[in-house]
Amino acid sequence: MTAGRRAMAHLVHVWHERNGWSHKVLPALAECLDLGRVHSSQISNLRNGKLVSPSPEVFFALGKVNQVLSRGLENIESQIVSVHPELLRSLQESAIAVDGNDNNPLSAGDFFEIFVGLASLPSSFDWFIERRGEMRMRDVSRPRKTLKMLAGGRFQWIAYDTSKKGFYGTGGGTFTAVDGKYIENIEFFSRDSNTVGKSLEFDYEIKEGDWHHKGFSSKGDPKYEIWTKRKQ
Repeated sequence: MTAGRRAMAHLVHVWHERNGWSHKVLPALAECLDLGRVHSSQISNLRNGKLVSPSPEVFFALGKVNQVLSRGLENIESQIVSVHPELLRSLQESAIAVDGNDNNPLSAGDFFEIFVGLASLPSSFDWFIERRGEMRMRDVSRPRKTLKMLAGGRFQWIAYDTSKKGFYGTGGGTFTAVDGKYIENIEFFSRDSNTVGKSLEFDYEIKEGDWHHKGFSSKGDPKYEIWTKRKQ
């Protein structure tokens, strides 16, 4: 896989993780607002680094959707609510655009240049290479954060934005962490009630004071997370 494809895969992955989206959200939004055509399979393959030669229309759609989101959900709610109320609910939970280093939303040309390796990712994407070559984000300085609390055999995470004072979701339940195995038993999840009752198992270890764990998300996607202890 080329460096550009890896970078684009990382960008699309992180964009979806920040918003808690499935791979169907961007295509549905593009279709609702007539912003171009991009299929959910293309988004999934971009995210996994498997889309080798996307058509220009993919980048046009991504750029247009990103710029629409940057202008605020209130400008498009009336166009979506009657056509796709489920999509609107997803966007109301979180609809963060991807900004460049100049604080302007990435355009179709910006997405294309990242994909072909002519441009690097925005500096807000703090990424590193794990031993198997997978790129993951770790950035505790940006306003959009996820805080996770572990105490007394229970866990809870919360996604929020310190700059907008926004709340974007929460989930929790019970956990065990024994002999390198970390297991979460989900009792509540604001974004998807179908996740309640599931148990997720991860391999974990502490490296230089950070908690590393890897396994699979509640949607079945491979997951490698690093949690840094909050400074008092």
